[in-house]
Amino acid sequence: MRETPPAAEEMSPFAGAERRVVGVLAVPKWRPGLEPGVLPRVYQDILEVAGDAPGPVRANQIVPRIGLAAETAKIEGHARS
Repeated sequence: MRETPPAAEEMSPFAGAERRVVGVLAVPKWRPGLEPGVLPRVYQDILEVAGDAPGPVRANQIVPRIGLAAETAKIEGHARS
């Protein structure tokens, strides 16, 4: 016998959402001994740029070196006026 589904007002608007995750980039939780090679390539590139720098670097210095457009509005740390 088939069960009757709950009334529409009783159903959550998020019902089933946990099965439709899109655009997730898996980064493992840090633990001692974890090598950069387990990270996605773009994260490895960021670590390489930061590691090669003679001192602290800003996001707008890293972005062009990893092949992304240096659009100020899209770089963390810049406020729009």
